[in-house]
Amino acid sequence: MNFLAHALLAEPTPESRLGNVLADCLRQPDLATLPAGVVAGVKQHRAVDAFTDRHPLVHRAIGRISERWGWFTGIILDVYFDHLLAVRWDRYCPVPLGQFVFEVGTDLRATAGCLPDGAAMTAGWRGRA
Repeated sequence: MNFLAHALLAEPTPESRLGNVLADCLRQPDLATLPAGVVAGVKQHRAVDAFTDRHPLVHRAIGRISERWGWFTGIILDVYFDHLLAVRWDRYCPVPLGQFVFEVGTDLRATAGCLPDGAAMTAGWRGRA
């Protein structure tokens, strides 16, 4: 759920951004059908998640709210961490936040056609009535 962080950490290419932002929507068998740049982005997303999931500060944050929020704890923390990134955006990226979000959105729409139907529907790009 921490889309902003994954978009920032992605290589500045449409394929890397797509893979980094939508990795959670993609199943392992889907990867064989995707362009190499998207697959690289998915792998980067999963490596970042593996690192943060093991980090002591993340474990401490989980411990502070998990009793109350249970299964939703990880989602809440991802959204909170993206909020903190957005509030201090200029420390981490020279591109203004609004411009960055626009550029990422443009890249995602430009490359979304390569997604399998299930992932595209999960992302909300196909199957809308």
